[in-house]
Amino acid sequence: IETTSELLKSNLSYAKIGAKLENEVFTKRWIEDVCYRLNNNKFYLKPKVSAKFLKLNDFINSKACGQSGFCFDEIEKIEEVDYQDFVYDLTVNNENHNFIANNFVVSNCVGGVLATNLEEGGIISPGGVGFDINCLHPDTLINLEHGTYLEIKNLNNNFEAYLLEKENKKLTKAKILLNLRRKETKLLEIKTKFGNKILITKDHPVYTPDSFKEAKDLILGEKIISYPFKGVRYERPPKISILSQEDFLSFCKKIGLNNNGNRLNQILNYLKKRNLLPLFADSYGFPYVLKVFGYTLGDGNISKKFDYLSLWGNLEDLILIKKDLEKIRVNSIIIKRTRRTNRTNAELTEYEIKKTEYCLRVSKSFALLLGALGCPIGKKTETKFDLQKWLKDLPLWQKRLFLAAFFGAELSSPRVFHKFNPAALTLNINKDIKLVNNGTKFMQGIKNLLKEFGVETSEIKIMEELGIKNKTIGLRFQIKSEPKNLIRFFEIIGFEYNQEKQKLGNLTLAYLKYKEKIKSQRQEIRSKIKEYYLTNRIPKRELVKIFAGEFINGRFIERSLRENTNEVRIAFNFPSFKEFIELYSYGDFVIDEIEEIKEINYLGYVYDLTITHPDHNFIANNIVVSNCGVRLLASPFSYEEIKDKIPKLTEQIFKEVPSGVGKGGFWKLNNDEMKKVLEEGAKWLYEIGYATKEDLEATESYGKIEGADADKVSKTAKDRGRDQLGTIGAGNHFVEIQRVAEVFDEEVAKKLGLEKNKVCILIHCGSRGLGHQVASDYIREALRYLDKQGIELVDRELAYFPYQSQLGQDYLSAMKAAANFAFANRQLITFEVRKAFKKIFGKEIELKQVYDVAHNIVKIEEYAEHAEQTQNSQKNTQNYTELTQNSQNLQNSQKEFLYPDLSYKVRGALFEVRKKLGIGHKENVYKNALKIEFTKIGLNYKTEETVPILYENEVIGKY
Repeated sequence: IETTSELLKSNLSYAKIGAKLENEVFTKRWIEDVCYRLNNNKFYLKPKVSAKFLKLNDFINSKACGQSGFCFDEIEKIEEVDYQDFVYDLTVNNENHNFIANNFVVSNCVGGVLATNLEEGGIISPGGVGFDINCLHPDTLINLEHGTYLEIKNLNNNFEAYLLEKENKKLTKAKILLNLRRKETKLLEIKTKFGNKILITKDHPVYTPDSFKEAKDLILGEKIISYPFKGVRYERPPKISILSQEDFLSFCKKIGLNNNGNRLNQILNYLKKRNLLPLFADSYGFPYVLKVFGYTLGDGNISKKFDYLSLWGNLEDLILIKKDLEKIRVNSIIIKRTRRTNRTNAELTEYEIKKTEYCLRVSKSFALLLGALGCPIGKKTETKFDLQKWLKDLPLWQKRLFLAAFFGAELSSPRVFHKFNPAALTLNINKDIKLVNNGTKFMQGIKNLLKEFGVETSEIKIMEELGIKNKTIGLRFQIKSEPKNLIRFFEIIGFEYNQEKQKLGNLTLAYLKYKEKIKSQRQEIRSKIKEYYLTNRIPKRELVKIFAGEFINGRFIERSLRENTNEVRIAFNFPSFKEFIELYSYGDFVIDEIEEIKEINYLGYVYDLTITHPDHNFIANNIVVSNCGVRLLASPFSYEEIKDKIPKLTEQIFKEVPSGVGKGGFWKLNNDEMKKVLEEGAKWLYEIGYATKEDLEATESYGKIEGADADKVSKTAKDRGRDQLGTIGAGNHFVEIQRVAEVFDEEVAKKLGLEKNKVCILIHCGSRGLGHQVASDYIREALRYLDKQGIELVDRELAYFPYQSQLGQDYLSAMKAAANFAFANRQLITFEVRKAFKKIFGKEIELKQVYDVAHNIVKIEEYAEHAEQTQNSQKNTQNYTELTQNSQNLQNSQKEFLYPDLSYKVRGALFEVRKKLGIGHKENVYKNALKIEFTKIGLNYKTEETVPILYENEVIGKY
């Protein structure tokens, strides 16, 4: 109604509005009639779901992505929107390069590789040699570890984000490495069939069942990957004491554990080394302890002698628990056993049933920790226990973590009682007859926790038939099955440590949201049918023509006229839950569909994330999305050794390394020097004293790409780069003082000369205006070529030549020359940075180059198609930086370690605005906001602007 009203204001005809809005539910004629009614102030009430609405079985058949738990969705609308703030992206450390954003599976950005077969001719595209950051609206919600979420603008590298593991379609998590941002003026607003919505830049990849697609390439009805679960907003836990050392010792004394043989001291040392004692709500390990505590109350047992903790479950779920325990350095083992039971069938023939069970055994020290926290000892049916007082003071996300783990063990699995209606979820426990009151109190505590999340439950029932006669008795309550109540449960709480329940919960959530949406539409149409009939006396046959659709049939229209109610049921042809699963399941994820895309105006920052996972994705607003040549120098210093000198060092680097759009350096190249730089690269700078041999050995292609031809670079390009050697420029290029925050692979770090807290310099820049001009020159030539051939492209910036053509070879030579200019540029910046260190420290400081790799480049490479091919050929298939074409020039240490994942897969320029030198004109940042941000984090930085930068009340520069 709202959309139609807006279109009427634009003076469009009824026919044009009908043609614009008609879809699978609303016919053109019905929309035309809506226009007439609105123009005459005759409004409609909410309709019911169409009788033609997809049945659950049909729904599942058409929407399920295999048996994966992911579902297909379809694009319904795409529209560009105005937006004036940061957008965000994530980079995840996973080869599948995707994550879930607003329930969409989208791609993260890690750079790109286009491979064409040289033997079949191949193509080469000047515009295809490079990518930019693609981002999200700052308020986009990112799914984080422990079932939490935060707006992307509030994230830092202390969090782990959930993502899609592409190969097995599983939910996994990885650490956030970087949070990037940039300015944007327009965004796309995307809405989906299952109620998800996201604001995203046009170039941001979104995950579809086949691959990632940029948002601008999505169409209505297109299927995308989503993750419906939302969770609870993260908040920093208060420093509440959960368990003190005194309380732990008191518990040990109570159970008769003394220090004979120094065993108690050993247990204390074990827990202290793992920061599990004393234990606080904000302790790193507490969320993992809390999850295992909750699961133990369901499917766990602490032996009476405290020899170990036993947890039972499916193998894949126990592996998850084991991995969580490893994060807090607690050892465990998984034990497999087979139970054999003899049975007799109706023909009195005996047969044997084998059942394999898995049990996770955890150490005595951890079992004692859980016991001290209040976990029951021995059989839970015979033990008196209640929810602990400390649980009531926790933030909501930690309470959710406890409940979800407990429900993963104890709550019934999501299932459908009727074709369309999920059954109520049931919690059953057994207690000794003498402990009924204690069991009731425990169940009431769980009910009270659920109420904090707005989840309604039934009364607690005593179920004698669930117990053992004269020994135990069953207690039960249910989570009420009203759709809104179940939606709230599955969206906010869900399950932990039970992947099957978690998967079914997500599918149930998507199903219920879709069902409620269709019911709402049917209810609205029913009201309009009554109004049409009573007000205008439109006959039934005409009403059928107006309103009939997928989920609206003649019988529904007839009953709408006959029955005195506006209430509706779901359409008979709506998919059953079983059908829905078959249609929309995609592993642990759900296939959604695009319903609406529109462009909106926006003026502000947008954000992106970098994730330490090879699949490079994350979940943003429940949608799986993607996350977004550099040189690294390692200093001999630790952060603590020089942290007081960083402000002065920042200032000095700014003086030595010019930055800004079009900014020139100290060296204006003459024609001969320009030719040397373009054809010899960093190698020429070594020959004249601006580089070391070790620098070249740690540079891709030894700092020089063979085959470069300076004559293929235009005079305009040369003039643009003539005075730019040794300069940063603008945009997302920077020189940054960094320190190693975390080491993931000690062996690799050692070979690279890196260790935790070591101070490094990262240089991110390229061939400056020269390289940009080379690309522009040859894109124009490529467009002329394609126009002559009558070839049309979706994106003309990806214009190309045949590789073997003269233009293709000319561009390749020019591109190589631009790459050599970039190598030389970063080499000269390295020289300038070393000068800055010498001036601050009063002596030569060894800045060892770790690597230098080109961002955007075209190369000819050989790839092995069959395992039988030679070893040398197979080596060429690796994504290793090509240090030189002449391996004999390498030192032995370099031969042993060719840097993995650095060639053509650089994982994103770092930190964008907040920590870079050379921010440049392009960012056009809000000065006051930027100043506040820098003040909050005590950041030292320099840019080419005119606003003073203060550090400890002293002006250290301007921005």
